[in-house]
Amino acid sequence: MKNYFFILVLIVINVFYSNNYSNNDGLNCFTVVVGKNVSEDGSVLVAHNEDDWGKQIVNLYKVPSLNHAQNEKVTFFNGGKLNQFEKTNGFIWIELPGMKVADSFVNEKGVVVTSNGCPSREENPDSTDGGILYWLRRLVAERANSSKEAVKIAGNLINKYGYVSSGRTYTFADRNEAWIFSAVYGKHWIAQRVPDNEVVVIPNYYTIGEIDLLDTLNFLGSEDIIDHAIKNNWYNPEDRKDFNFAKAYTALTSIKHPGNIDRIWRGISLLSEKSYPIDQDLPFSFKPYKKLNVQDLKNVLRDHYELCELDKSGMYKNGNPHETNNATICSGSSQYSFVIQLREKIPVEVGTLIWFTYYRPGVNIYTPIYLGTESIPNEFAFDDYNAAIMTHFDPEESTFVESNNHVYWDCVNAVRKVDENFSMNFPIITNENKFIENNLIKENKLFDQEIIKDFNKNPKNTIKKITDYSNKNLKLIRKRAQEISNQD
Repeated sequence: MKNYFFILVLIVINVFYSNNYSNNDGLNCFTVVVGKNVSEDGSVLVAHNEDDWGKQIVNLYKVPSLNHAQNEKVTFFNGGKLNQFEKTNGFIWIELPGMKVADSFVNEKGVVVTSNGCPSREENPDSTDGGILYWLRRLVAERANSSKEAVKIAGNLINKYGYVSSGRTYTFADRNEAWIFSAVYGKHWIAQRVPDNEVVVIPNYYTIGEIDLLDTLNFLGSEDIIDHAIKNNWYNPEDRKDFNFAKAYTALTSIKHPGNIDRIWRGISLLSEKSYPIDQDLPFSFKPYKKLNVQDLKNVLRDHYELCELDKSGMYKNGNPHETNNATICSGSSQYSFVIQLREKIPVEVGTLIWFTYYRPGVNIYTPIYLGTESIPNEFAFDDYNAAIMTHFDPEESTFVESNNHVYWDCVNAVRKVDENFSMNFPIITNENKFIENNLIKENKLFDQEIIKDFNKNPKNTIKKITDYSNKNLKLIRKRAQEISNQD
């Protein structure tokens, strides 16, 4: 009878894995954060693939700093309310209508907000007024002046309202430092600073390990984070092992899933100076094999395990790696992708540079957007930013209908074209894209020199220049996607 029960449990676990963590599970978000002392140009770098399945569209907005009425309230999805600030930050907003945990922001102070789903093992969450979810990221973008302040804002919101999703890891970064913030279902959280001389890779499980809340330069979090784990039998101090947040709080279905393990190991392997066995504990952060640049991170975000033992496609000979491999870094569910340079000692409007693309980054090109741009081309969104936030949680069905009016669908069609014969088309497209992006990088370096020099003399004219330049580059995404779709 015991053996039968054991076999039944294994079957249930396998069914759960296959139903919830297949290649089409949408749990493939992936983030890399580079400390400023190990990037080529001394900037903090944040790279992210956003992965989600189901009906999707991605809108891009530039939202200005806004003044709000004295009695204005923010209303959370479950009904809770919070007083709005009198004045909120402007930001670049990457929106997935209808999604509660998929949007990313870069605010006017140069604070980045993005996230990865990381299920926790908490089953009895505490919440107040329905808790908080989507508005945590939006409020951080609207209010934070630095990444550490972002941690404190998010932590206070969770302390007050409780987090109403199984768990999530947020990346908060600015041009001085970056923090990894892990929210647990309910009223618990922990955050760790990314060392300036190291790199962090985040899949879809918590990666913060040993913690020291007395070291407030590097850690912040719930005061009872260890006691709560002891109370729930997730950690036993009598085992004489140091407390490890990830091991205590992560859902086993996430931390042990091969799709997660493969991706974090692969990301570390591509960037680390040291080799780590895939079947052993992987570090929260590590030293890279060289000083990293934007192109290095683009290469990681585009990876399908090429020339690696994890590649079942045999360098595409056995089929499309999105179908043959376990969850890859560039995945079949990638909706948008970016690499952000957060450069110190340069005015934030021109010092913050977002290399952005739609859909699978392996097929579509990244182009640079300056944070100070005043507008985004109309074909990157359906509505204006005011209408978008009003309809965000309940978009009309027409929002997701394919249209020639939105660049997103050009990028989807480019991917479809490549997938018709991946082994033949993908290498050709990759080489062509490399040539286009290399030219963009060279052009951007020259443009950078010009506008950085001009900004202090004539900021208004410089803002116009970077707006025109950013919009011109964004339109290249559509042009290139259409070229791919029309190739014989």
